[in-house]
Amino acid sequence: MPISSGVGTLSPRVGVEAWSSDNDKVSATLLGQAISFNPGGDDDEVTGFVGVTGTTNLGYGATAFVDGEIHAGEDGLARTEARGGVKVVF
Repeated sequence: MPISSGVGTLSPRVGVEAWSSDNDKVSATLLGQAISFNPGGDDDEVTGFVGVTGTTNLGYGATAFVDGEIHAGEDGLARTEARGGVKVVF
């Protein structure tokens, strides 16, 4: 549920994200020699996340925004994401 004021809007969010990876062996030929290895990364992961987006109107069709998320899984903090910028509609 967005929270609005005269300055701008904050839009919090919460969710669950899941993915699965089944990386088998990688095979290639390098300088005429056959190579094969397991790259690792066989993984099933489920994380929960919280995030928020803040926006403010700059006028003349421009809006500034900041957005961030924190993901946490069974091994602790999985990753964080942040971005920001200015959107211009013309």
